[in-house]
Amino acid sequence: MSLQETTLKGIFWSFLGYFLNLGINFAIGIILARLLSPSEFGLIGMTTIFISISELFVNSGFSQSLVRKNEIKEIDYYTVFIFNLIFSVFIFLIIFFAAPVVSTFYNEPVLTDVIRILATSIIINAVSIVYRVKLTKDFAFKSLNKIVVYSNIISGLLSIYFAFNGFGVWSLVFKTVSRDFAISLILVIYCKWKPKLLFSKESFKSLFGFGSNLLLSGFLSNIVNNLQYIIIGKMFSAKELGFFSRAELFKNLPSQNIECIVTSVSYPVLSKIQDEKIRLTNGFIKLFNSTVFLVCFLMIGTAVTAEPIIINFVGEKWRGSIFYLQLLSAVGVLFPLLSININITNIFGRSDLYLRYQFISQILSIILIIIASFWGIEYIIISLIINSLVSYVIYAHVANKFVNYSLKNQAIYFSKIMMVTLFSWTVPIVMNFTSLNKNLVFLGAQFTIAFLVFVVICEIVKIEQYLDLKNLIFKKLTKPPKKIKDFENLKF
Repeated sequence: MSLQETTLKGIFWSFLGYFLNLGINFAIGIILARLLSPSEFGLIGMTTIFISISELFVNSGFSQSLVRKNEIKEIDYYTVFIFNLIFSVFIFLIIFFAAPVVSTFYNEPVLTDVIRILATSIIINAVSIVYRVKLTKDFAFKSLNKIVVYSNIISGLLSIYFAFNGFGVWSLVFKTVSRDFAISLILVIYCKWKPKLLFSKESFKSLFGFGSNLLLSGFLSNIVNNLQYIIIGKMFSAKELGFFSRAELFKNLPSQNIECIVTSVSYPVLSKIQDEKIRLTNGFIKLFNSTVFLVCFLMIGTAVTAEPIIINFVGEKWRGSIFYLQLLSAVGVLFPLLSININITNIFGRSDLYLRYQFISQILSIILIIIASFWGIEYIIISLIINSLVSYVIYAHVANKFVNYSLKNQAIYFSKIMMVTLFSWTVPIVMNFTSLNKNLVFLGAQFTIAFLVFVVICEIVKIEQYLDLKNLIFKKLTKPPKKIKDFENLKF
């Protein structure tokens, strides 16, 4: 099987898992949003930065170090497992004793216990990192997605049970912890890999040499990405933070999940051909263009249909999220494209470049967010859009040093797809200004019209990514999948 077919197969299974998880989480999210209040979701939003930074420290860049390394010894896996486990306990203890301080900062007493319980996921996730890496390096995306699907079902049902029985914000806490526990447990049972109490200083130094830069740059990124949660929670209210977090959740459904799918598949695939410039460039171009093709249609659609999406799925009490979602959709377009360009620097082990440029872009973002906070939440989102655009320009320039696909060429293709997408959504945009009842039928009609127009234009203009996707679907429907036997002979 060629590298292109391997990549497409990985993307196929990842997308299948994505849509299954999307459907599960979407249904669960709708139920929970109707059972709980925006303020209760806002309380969880206040804890986001502490948990995300903690998970980053536990990972420490080791997972990416292992994935990009072509020759791995068992001692490498043992070393990473032992370090993550010990360090996760250390981070957990810091958060446990710091929880009352955070609670006082927000003037929300319940946050002390909420943060402490959520922090247990740090240790739980530390156990599963090596297992995830092993499946990723084996291109076992089908198995990975099945595990996540099962775990989301289990945690979703538990959270709904707790919400029905009046547990409030705790139903959201148990959802996170039970999901992480289920994923780790199933991974341990499925992989049948047994860790040993072995630790190599040489292995640690070689892996951490690459991962330390990712750790520092990731720390900056997490601070900035969650700074808006701190500011909104402190300067406004838990209710407004709930509106913002709900809008970001709907934005992330297409944007962040596409980013996770593409980068999780592309990173191990492109790492295998990092020494072959032509193949690497061809692979990068195909991945970038395919991502643009998908994310533009979905994110423009999210912005256009924001009102019927919010009102129909989570209810009138969440109307405050509509405008936030429309603005955040611009961030959602740029996020996957930024991640793909960043991936290239990491594939070549240039995490030092990543750290350098990340520092510049994140300092700019902090300044913009702080200034914007004095005008309102809308201006905070606008500052996020500006930062995303600046960061994308920076990393597209950096990526061009490794692959021959300049910012200009990326912008040309992006503009082409954006024009096709905007034309496809013209009729649905006009529909928003009518007096029609914006129910589920209205929402379905908007997406159907836009999709049909989009397909017709792609057929007429012969958009390559559309043709590739169509051929892949037809091939999957008519032929059984082949097994990947030999990565030595992978060819584009």
